Amino acid sequence: MPEIWLKYGSTEVVLDIRAENLLDYVVEDEQRMSEEEINAKLDTVSLNGSAHIAVLDHSLQVAKLSLLLVESIKRRGIQHISLDVPSQIVNMYRSIFQDNIHVGKLSSDITTLNNAILLSKTTFDPLFGYCGTPTYLLRYFGNGVMLDAYKARNDDLPKPGVVGNALSIAHKFAEKVDAISIEAVMGGHGFADIIINKPVQSHKEAIAKLESMSKVETERGKAAIISSGNGYSTLSYALNSLWNCLDVVREDGSVTLLAECRDGFGSQALQMLVEGKIRMESAYKPAEYIDGLENLLYLSEVGKKYNISLVSALPDYYVKGRLGLKAFRRTKDSLHNILNAYGTKQKVLVVSDASKVLLKPKVPN
Repeated sequence: MPEIWLKYGSTEVVLDIRAENLLDYVVEDEQRMSEEEINAKLDTVSLNGSAHIAVLDHSLQVAKLSLLLVESIKRRGIQHISLDVPSQIVNMYRSIFQDNIHVGKLSSDITTLNNAILLSKTTFDPLFGYCGTPTYLLRYFGNGVMLDAYKARNDDLPKPGVVGNALSIAHKFAEKVDAISIEAVMGGHGFADIIINKPVQSHKEAIAKLESMSKVETERGKAAIISSGNGYSTLSYALNSLWNCLDVVREDGSVTLLAECRDGFGSQALQMLVEGKIRMESAYKPAEYIDGLENLLYLSEVGKKYNISLVSALPDYYVKGRLGLKAFRRTKDSLHNILNAYGTKQKVLVVSDASKVLLKPKVPN
């Protein structure tokens, strides 16, 4: 019996699965930049006597990137450094930097980002195809334009890795900002690449890198158990990992998502859903865009085609009653549920970190 360890929040959990039940075990790409390569890249960032850094992504990987960038700037003798971050992670950044630099809240005025250094991470996104600096700018500062992007979606199902009208709207919006963008592309063990350019160009280059290393073909099956990795621990973040894997699961199949969600739901729309303030049906033709609204739409549509289970620390009442998912506390229980439903010989796809891969069905020879 192979013993497979899967990321679950800040720890790992074991999945005991018989070899005859394992369809495939997908692991993320292991490309990794050396510390010297990272520093060499960051040392090329142009500065004019001071540095204003704006963090757009909540993940720990971008927090590490911000720390490395500040060290690079200080090595060049520049001490006047300011760092603005989203309000949800201000305390985390203040604990990282202590009193070494000023950490403030990201302004709602996009013009404050002119001449700034923007930090983000490029990953697959179910609405835009790919997220990165332009999509973060649109989400934070776009207001009504974000609703236009939402209405411009190609489908009511998640489409990670598919470039459509929504991304074009984000790119056009990002052209308003005269800034430098640093986008991180993550591999399984660290930074696979760091792209530095103007916002739209850096995003296009980062997409090309991500596509080259993260699209994985595997056999299509009836059941999957996937880990959302150890990034920002919210349900909103974890659901993107789920959407990345749906193409290789047959309709009426079962998908189990491992996501500790120690930081809660992670979006306004999901929070409102579990509090009974909004219904999934509201996501189809909204009058305004609410942060994370697309995940309500996808949960509604995907729930019609797949059996979705969640292994998490979230209360069962919310998972079952509000989200309409099956709830488990252990991977062992989720595996038993699959084998009870489809038979003891059922083969199961296992994904080590679905936040860093996009799965596609293997093309027959």
